[in-house]
Amino acid sequence: MTNMRKLSFIILFMITAMIPSFAIAEDLNETNLTENIPQNLTINEVIVDFTITNFIPKEFKIGDVQFNIQVENIGNTEIKNLMAIVSGDGFSTYDMTPIDLLRSGEKSYIIVLGNLKKEGTITLNIRINEKIFYKDITVINPASVNYTKLKEEEEKKKAILDTFSVQFDELKNNYDLLEKELETKRNSNYDVSGVNLNDLKNLIRDVQSSLILENVGQTNASITLALEEYYYEKQELDNAILMKKTIMMIAKENAIVISTLAGALVTLFTLYEILKKKKEGLHQTLNVLKEKSAHKKKKK
Repeated sequence: MTNMRKLSFIILFMITAMIPSFAIAEDLNETNLTENIPQNLTINEVIVDFTITNFIPKEFKIGDVQFNIQVENIGNTEIKNLMAIVSGDGFSTYDMTPIDLLRSGEKSYIIVLGNLKKEGTITLNIRINEKIFYKDITVINPASVNYTKLKEEEEKKKAILDTFSVQFDELKNNYDLLEKELETKRNSNYDVSGVNLNDLKNLIRDVQSSLILENVGQTNASITLALEEYYYEKQELDNAILMKKTIMMIAKENAIVISTLAGALVTLFTLYEILKKKKEGLHQTLNVLKEKSAHKKKKK
């Protein structure tokens, strides 16, 4: 009985001594697992975020206006009841339509109705929930002198550009005709060494680029230079002199005739040889017939 008690005591002591070791090992395993997890990673983190992707229109007339603010949900969860409070110099809001629900990745519009009282460039303060955005708009007053003058200048600019556009089309057509005439005279042995259309082609491209950009000053300069270059090259081409033909040129031009004559001579010679051979063959045949006839007569 005493021995059994001693054995039980020894086993209990060994188990008690091993418990701290298991606890330390468990702590080490938990530490290793924790260290393997990136510090910046939060499992199932909810991100609520959004941004303004469009704001239309950007130009207004004094009076009642409507803003259309496009909002995109760039977070990973849906957002409810997105409302906009818009303020700015000379602007007052009297109605607003919010976005009731915007899911992740979706876009929708908040509509703001208000009134503008001042012209010029105005910076609007747009507060949507807890975020603030800034947008510049242009406000014009149709009744003001500045607006009337600006409109007249725009109409004048458009009329000038339309005139330049007609001149450009005419210049381009004339260039195409000049290019064809140059090729024709070159093939007809005219001295066109003084004619070079490369600069004219580049100037025409400059005119086209300026028209696309609606740059009146640059278009005017480019088309003036292009017209001067065109008239210069046209005069050079009109004054091109027909060069004298060399023996080689004459031989080249008459190559077809010479080839034709040579072919005809070969054909005649070949025909002569054929007729000659036929004549000789016919003569031989007649001689044979005569000999046969004479031989028959001798037998009789």
